[in-house]
Amino acid sequence: MIKDWTTPADVKAVTNRLTSLKIHIATVCYESGPTCFGLARSLRHAGIKVIVAAPSRIPRPVAATNKTDSLDCRKLAKFASSGLIRSIAIPSEREEAFRALSRRRHQLTDSLRRVKQRITSLLLVLGVTEPAGIDHWGKTAVLALDTLHLPAVAAETRDSLLDELKYTILAQKKVDLQLKELAEEQDEVISIAAMRSVPGVGKVVATTFAAEIAKPTH
Repeated sequence: MIKDWTTPADVKAVTNRLTSLKIHIATVCYESGPTCFGLARSLRHAGIKVIVAAPSRIPRPVAATNKTDSLDCRKLAKFASSGLIRSIAIPSEREEAFRALSRRRHQLTDSLRRVKQRITSLLLVLGVTEPAGIDHWGKTAVLALDTLHLPAVAAETRDSLLDELKYTILAQKKVDLQLKELAEEQDEVISIAAMRSVPGVGKVVATTFAAEIAKPTH
């Protein structure tokens, strides 16, 4: 017998609903997504076996079929009961927080790249020669940008972009320090140091691997 119901994306509500059922729950299986691992940790704490399936590892039919949430749930249940789905590693809250901060670091790197592009694009549009050393964005080049003679409105745009640049640089340095402290607290320092012993692997790459692959054996 199959029963469907809809529930808000609330970890506590889903856990309470499942634990209140007067049946034995062999396994709960769901696709990884925005809600991700909080539900899995909650269900495990309640004594329920959980499979968090990577969408790319779920068997797909060759021919096109109807696709609804209800049908997808039934397929997942069938695959899980047949042993056709293996759970991805479920990180702890601390490991997930470390991963989120690592991803924030990469977001800031992308923001830095974008704001630098906006500054050089502004100079190109205005026909203003870039200051020497702008390719490396050193302190001297940034100071030179700050003193370039530009039309009034363009100068305000330049000033706003430089404020964004300085903020993003400081934010990235702060996140780097927080990542270092978290790595020490979570004993990731040893694995990061081991990865950095490989030629070409730097601090950022090693920290990213340590954050994204918290349990390499899983």
